[in-house]
Amino acid sequence: MGFICKYSTTISNGKPSKIIQAEIGFCRRNGSLQMHIVSRVKTEKIHVSQTNIKRIHSQHKKKGKATIEFKDFNYTLMIRDAPPKILDKFLRIIAMTYHGERVDNIDSDLNAAYFKLTKMDFEIKQSITHVESYPKKEGFSANLIDLSINTGQLKRIDMRWFALNHLTILDLSNNKHGLMNKFEWKKFNKISKLTTLTTLNLSNNGITELPSKFVHSIPNGLTTLLLSNNELAYLPDEICDLRRLRMFFADNNPLDDLPEDFFNNCRLLKRVGLSGTNITTHPSTLRDFRMDFFSSNAIGQPLIFQPLSAQRKVPTLFSFASAKIYDFRAVFFSLPLNVRLRMRRELFRCDECFTLFPKESKRMLLIQILPATSISKEVYGSSPGGQMLLNLIDSNCSKCYLNYTRWFNNST
Repeated sequence: MGFICKYSTTISNGKPSKIIQAEIGFCRRNGSLQMHIVSRVKTEKIHVSQTNIKRIHSQHKKKGKATIEFKDFNYTLMIRDAPPKILDKFLRIIAMTYHGERVDNIDSDLNAAYFKLTKMDFEIKQSITHVESYPKKEGFSANLIDLSINTGQLKRIDMRWFALNHLTILDLSNNKHGLMNKFEWKKFNKISKLTTLTTLNLSNNGITELPSKFVHSIPNGLTTLLLSNNELAYLPDEICDLRRLRMFFADNNPLDDLPEDFFNNCRLLKRVGLSGTNITTHPSTLRDFRMDFFSSNAIGQPLIFQPLSAQRKVPTLFSFASAKIYDFRAVFFSLPLNVRLRMRRELFRCDECFTLFPKESKRMLLIQILPATSISKEVYGSSPGGQMLLNLIDSNCSKCYLNYTRWFNNST
């Protein structure tokens, strides 16, 4: 019996070793039981007997965790991220041995022959650049952390990706995912199973639309999202819920704008690329960022907000209801897409108090012009030559506007 898990070891008065991937299993040698621990770093063999086992900590076995203390060298084995059912069988063997039962009496289903591992079992990074080298029957290593598939031909989703529990980087750039049908995008929603995913690269795929359900399925722990060189005309509002984003690139897309709450919600952004788009303005919340890199066609352009409609000066009940519902994300996302889009068109978020209001409650306030270098160390824009400036204009609710007016009158 063998299973793949993460483990570390320690000896008396020593520090735990680094946590690494390994496969742990049993084999029989001369009538006695041995535990084998095989990793890409080393292979360990531990004698398992009543006289060698000191203590077993199995209270967290349902979570895939266990600790076994051995008397020899005061050696402690700490297991985590193991399959709970197999770990339970594994601990039963240890417990039987600990209580003095003979190895021959262990149930046959718990006493398998010595397992064999291939080199692939311990691969943590895999790059596929040709269709011919794409894994078929052999599958993917369960230990993969970084998977890159850049064949230029891929236009389907492989469900085996979503069984890679340790995957942190999924690079699907330079393919043809823009040709996927609705069924393939529905399969892509299973990306929610990759709970450890931090980087997703969908650049250069000819994608014309990102389905809202797919974006909503992306794990919330994502820190890097790369969408450059596609055909995206808009991004769904659900992208604003990726609050841990630190790097976002959507260069060379026909984007007219980003979702209104993008910079308001994604406050950890450090690198942003929006050059080669049709975006002409940015929100004044950029004042609050200090990025390492920022590029956009809108650098040097004033932040001009859409003027209020002259025909309707009083907010409607629909716009008031929208302002109340929008921040309750579970309720908001349960509504039809066309209703959600209509709701966002009715609203704006005050740059001062960050509260949602109907558009009719908006006031315009010109503030000091700041250099683009105040929001980023590296700034790139479409203006040739000279220092590029980002002119910022606040958009405030009536209350914050009046407070500012009182402060300004008192100070002058």
